[in-house]
Amino acid sequence: MESSQPKPLEQNCPVEWTFASEQEYDDPFNKVMVSAIFIDPDGERRNVPAFWAGGNTWHLRYSSHKIGE
Repeated sequence: MESSQPKPLEQNCPVEWTFASEQEYDDPFNKVMVSAIFIDPDGERRNVPAFWAGGNTWHLRYSSHKIGE
């Protein structure tokens, strides 16, 4: 899933996103990888993994160390 619009984030304030898969998996903990790439105002890229929350749901938490979008 790719976001077309940057979302404003506060510095050092955790944000959580929830993602749900339409497909069910036999072993989602071991067979599915979900992550997001955050790009800070200086152009540094951070690959942040999501975690499986049971069923077909994953959560991703991120706290930026810089102010930006």
